Amino acid sequence: MIPFESTDTYYRNTNFKKFRVGTCEGLWRATPDAYEILALINRKKGNGHFKETMNWVEQSCKRDGKKLRLLETFNIRLYWNSVCKHGYKRKKGTLFTLEKVFD
Repeated sequence: MIPFESTDTYYRNTNFKKFRVGTCEGLWRATPDAYEILALINRKKGNGHFKETMNWVEQSCKRDGKKLRLLETFNIRLYWNSVCKHGYKRKKGTLFTLEKVFD
């Protein structure tokens, strides 16, 4: 399993931290009820690191009893794959924020 690496400091005066799993990099934060991902990019497509990243975050949510939110999901392919294949739902009152609850 590829390690999940995160900075201890916040990114450019925001309340998000940078993270990396292999060639995937992004911004995340923890709220009282959820782990939220604001940005995520795989620097080398097709190597499985995106799936590994999502597995890391989903397992962390299950372990900690939190929801997973993908904030501002403007990538239409990611949006529909998340909804149709992975059980995400649009967060009430938003257009582009997806949320998944783990039982």
